[in-house]
Amino acid sequence: MASTPELPVRRVAERPSLRVSDVPDVVVLVDATSLRILETNRAGGEVFGHRAEALVGRSLAELVPGASVELFDRALRGRHDPHADTPLRVSFLAPSGYAYPVDIRVARGADGGLVCALHAISESARAAEREIVSIIGAVPAAIVTWSLEGIITSWNSAAERLFGFSGDEATGQAVDLIIPAVDLEAVRGSFVPVGADASPPPREGLRRAKDGEVLVEETLFSVRDVAGRLVRLGAFYRDLSDVARLRRAAEAMAGKSRLGPTAGGALSPGMASAIEAARTAASEDKAIILLLGETGVGKSHLGRFIHEHSPRKAAPFLEVSCAGLDALTAESELFGHERGAFVGAVSQKRGLIEAAEGGTLLLDEVAELPLVVQGKLLAFLDTGEIRRVGGVKRLVADVRIVAATHSDLDRAVAEGRFRKDLYFRLRVVPLTLPPLRARRDELPALADAMLLELCQRRGMAKKELAPSARAALVRYEWPGNLRQLKNVLEHALIVGKGDTIAVDHLPLEVRGAAPAELPGPSSKLDDVIRRHIEAVLVEVGGNRTRAAQMLGIDRATLRRRLGE
Repeated sequence: MASTPELPVRRVAERPSLRVSDVPDVVVLVDATSLRILETNRAGGEVFGHRAEALVGRSLAELVPGASVELFDRALRGRHDPHADTPLRVSFLAPSGYAYPVDIRVARGADGGLVCALHAISESARAAEREIVSIIGAVPAAIVTWSLEGIITSWNSAAERLFGFSGDEATGQAVDLIIPAVDLEAVRGSFVPVGADASPPPREGLRRAKDGEVLVEETLFSVRDVAGRLVRLGAFYRDLSDVARLRRAAEAMAGKSRLGPTAGGALSPGMASAIEAARTAASEDKAIILLLGETGVGKSHLGRFIHEHSPRKAAPFLEVSCAGLDALTAESELFGHERGAFVGAVSQKRGLIEAAEGGTLLLDEVAELPLVVQGKLLAFLDTGEIRRVGGVKRLVADVRIVAATHSDLDRAVAEGRFRKDLYFRLRVVPLTLPPLRARRDELPALADAMLLELCQRRGMAKKELAPSARAALVRYEWPGNLRQLKNVLEHALIVGKGDTIAVDHLPLEVRGAAPAELPGPSSKLDDVIRRHIEAVLVEVGGNRTRAAQMLGIDRATLRRRLGE
């Protein structure tokens, strides 16, 4: 077989200001499809011990272990490394067999070939780099860096696990892939002092992920060059999902029930009307809703019901009680604050409005909100913009507000304790929840559902209410509504040791309640029939089918007699 003729060295054209032949790095022109070396400079025959003439015609893949057309194509597109501007880190074989560690930078030549510059580096520098890369890959914290233009430049394996995006998916994308636009300006502003050495303190917040959002602790840092100039930003992220789950468990242990407003099954006319209105209002995700009713009737449960039946259900649902908050605390809770905004503000804090981005914020006991903060809340409802305490930038937030109160807001307005303009702004869709004493026909089933939840929370076997205990619950007036009912049932679980909750296990005020008033001679016949039906319903535990059978009527007639 005839041997392949050795191609002569083609001299690179020299320019008056720069002679490529004198560049200390090896520069080669390579065919893009075969990686065959077409041309080289003088250093090609000096740096690695090869004669320049001997390099021409050989495949670069023979001299660079692992080199391939695909690898060089990825290098051209900046996809060979999490840092797009990082050179290829490879080895170059000398005639002796020694592998020199080199960096290769690749560019497209004018004739379509590849111009490759090979720079020899020390093995100690390469070893230190590998050590750093290994450490970054092994640490459990997610590490992300991005350019000053906001483009992600590095993304370690922990970031892949936390946010759900692979390195290929994330690198080269805008950093708002994980940091919402509402936070991005604040992040950039943290490093405005060019010579600042200190990084902002860690802060807790929500960040975007592939499958929704994740609660994280974010620690920002800056990357600077040898002259101290800011060249990149970055952050460490610690997953706080387990912390959030523990918080929810703690709330449950503290008595925050997840029992929904429809837990009692069949609803009274007043409650059914409120639920139907809530479903309708929930579908309008911009509508502001005002929940009214006595304390303990379940306004927060209805607020969550509205959120979970709205287009915003995949976003956060947050709740805050405005009762007992002074003006500064209330403003900080709702709108957040900047570091140093007041004594004790040692770090930046996102407010609940920001944290509920895209979701729902329930303002419980809104009548107790300080007047000065009422004005700021009104401004947000009108413009959709907020400003943190101590901040100068206006941030946009898309949040539905649901307000709740047991107070008489008309009276509060008349007495000057509540702004009239805010009252009318909140009263777009007012919903009034009936007190528990107006829901006697659904109370037995509601008590059963609440008792079951309490047993499950305590890890106890299911317990039943005796008919006498159920009748006593129906007779009682319930000034504390659902909250009081829950406390009464918890008391019964502590006192009662058997499988059944008897009337003697109930608090004295409940079991000693006066029987329902008997109808007098002047009572209307419809009232007498309705009260008799209600008494039968109590006896059968609220089961309307059984009650109708006992009364010898159908369910439709029973509902009509109850006024539904």
